[in-house]
Amino acid sequence: MRTLFIILFTALALSVPHAAPVPEVAQSRAAPAATGTVRPNELTLARLRPGKDSITAADRIYNPTMRNSLPGSTGQPEWYDACTGHFLRVETDENGAIESVTVSAIGPRRTDCAANTPDFLNRKYWKTGKGLGLGDTNKRVLALYGQPDSSGPSTQQGRELQLMFYSYEELGTDVPQVMEITLEKDRVVQITLAFPGL
Repeated sequence: MRTLFIILFTALALSVPHAAPVPEVAQSRAAPAATGTVRPNELTLARLRPGKDSITAADRIYNPTMRNSLPGSTGQPEWYDACTGHFLRVETDENGAIESVTVSAIGPRRTDCAANTPDFLNRKYWKTGKGLGLGDTNKRVLALYGQPDSSGPSTQQGRELQLMFYSYEELGTDVPQVMEITLEKDRVVQITLAFPGL
């Protein structure tokens, strides 16, 4: 199977144009779960389930006429607010099946926007099925999902970030396989949920 962390981390690095080269992330492995315990997994992000939903489901929730890709985008469906730097990216296969969903607050921002711009992205839906959202603390991540399989520091556009990587391969191929959570100053700034086994 593909090296999921490298794929997702590379996608993170490429999602923001003109980012400085991203060094390898120093990873620390979490201790194995105690025998008999099951770590909570995640099925949905932004009301979408990778591996089950299609781009049609995303377009029902997020107005397709409001798609606004990031500069340097790969062509995947994106909803992007240049004033706040928030974006939702849905990666699909050739048939429109959703393979991954990313919500983020670390996209490039314009500096000439008025204060309190309207939220046309429906960010109120940008939560995991268990309720984790952008701006939540590291403590809440751990309370909801336990210790990650690996974690480590990184930088992007001069920002000091912390990555937390959760793998759910042991639960079978009918659920999302990977969740990656990015934090800045102990706050969640990006979440990716992926079903790379499609």
